[in-house]
Amino acid sequence: MRARLTNEGLSVANLSAGIDDGRLTGLFDVKNNDGTGVMTGQATLAGIDVSRLPGAEALSGKANISANLNTSGKSVEAMVAALSGTGTAALSDVTVRGINPAAMPALIAEADRIGRDIKEETVAAFAPSIAGEGEFAGGNADISFTLAGGVLRSSPLTLTAQGTTLSAELRADMAEWNIAASGEVVYDPGNEALVGSQPSLNFSLEGAPGEAALAFDTQPMAQFLTQRALEIEQARVEAMQAALLEKQRLRREVRYYAMLQQARAEAEAERLRLEEEARLKAEEEARVKAEAEAKAKAEEEERLKAEEEAKRKADEEAKAKADAEAKAKAAEEARVKAEIDARVRAAEEDAARAKADEERRFKLEEAKRLKAAQDAQAAAEAAAREKAAAPTQGEAAAPQGASEPLVDMAGRPPQSGEVKRPPAPVGTEQKPEQPGFSLERLFRSLGGGG
Repeated sequence: MRARLTNEGLSVANLSAGIDDGRLTGLFDVKNNDGTGVMTGQATLAGIDVSRLPGAEALSGKANISANLNTSGKSVEAMVAALSGTGTAALSDVTVRGINPAAMPALIAEADRIGRDIKEETVAAFAPSIAGEGEFAGGNADISFTLAGGVLRSSPLTLTAQGTTLSAELRADMAEWNIAASGEVVYDPGNEALVGSQPSLNFSLEGAPGEAALAFDTQPMAQFLTQRALEIEQARVEAMQAALLEKQRLRREVRYYAMLQQARAEAEAERLRLEEEARLKAEEEARVKAEAEAKAKAEEEERLKAEEEAKRKADEEAKAKADAEAKAKAAEEARVKAEIDARVRAAEEDAARAKADEERRFKLEEAKRLKAAQDAQAAAEAAAREKAAAPTQGEAAAPQGASEPLVDMAGRPPQSGEVKRPPAPVGTEQKPEQPGFSLERLFRSLGGGG
């Protein structure tokens, strides 16, 4: 165990202690909050003998119990009254003293001894002593419980032994130190089962631990035994009535067989008459059916023949229509193809004519440009000759070796024997080149596009 005491309170962890043959483990914190005690904790009690628990003296077995608890209050009594939390308990080899799981045969035997005079008071007189003799070995069970306001309440506890079922709910008031339990013991009726009633005893227990006594409520068992006695009496009366009815039945049977013989003869005659009528009726129905089937067969053959003829005509019409549509489609495709071919040829002819017109126009323009260029060249040469014949004052004749050879309009150097033309005078303004003119284009036009 590890404990720590501070100004705030006491804290205990790793608590482990032996209690009888079990072991307690857990932890808790206790604090003083301005005069109010506050406690929280967790505890596990393992392997404890159930009979050592407060108020469980009539039980035996082992239990493993775990719980989470918390409370607060100005005093210990107030903290006990304010306890809250949850927990579980796993019980093993549980035995309850004072409840007999095999009491049903003895209860039935006592009820049979009393007979049809049995009632609730007589059952209350003998049932508790029989049901309270013995021990109920219920085996193992798991329950859960809650704590609120210092009161512990358990979930239903169910135990089974020798076909008998015990169910109970537990309650414990910590502040008042009082325990209470209530439940039911349901026996297996076996062959004595009744509709609408079952053999059971209610029980209750309340008081301080060690002082509470078990009390049985026999009303459900009294109802079962009373109903059983009534049904037994009813069966006896019914047996007497059955004997009387059997005598009456035998008398009726003699009369019945006599009447039966007569009825059989009448029935045989009626059967023969009905068979003959049925035979004649069947023959008539067979004839009518055969005629109807023959008529239906002829009508069906006529219908099939008409359908076949209609189908043949429809196929011929569909074929003719398809042939006409194919011819029309072929004619339309030929017409469209002819139109397209004509349009293509017209377009090609228009393009050829346009190309020829363009070439003629281009050649005329090139010829005009060539003539204009030759005229300009001739004028320039004439001006140069005039200027060379009468040089202006202060100008010096250019050295013979420094003169540049002249070229014709085609850009060719002068041939031998040709008169050299003087260069164009310096400073003479040159005419701008005609737009679109070039020697290459001129040679192409003169050479036929080569």
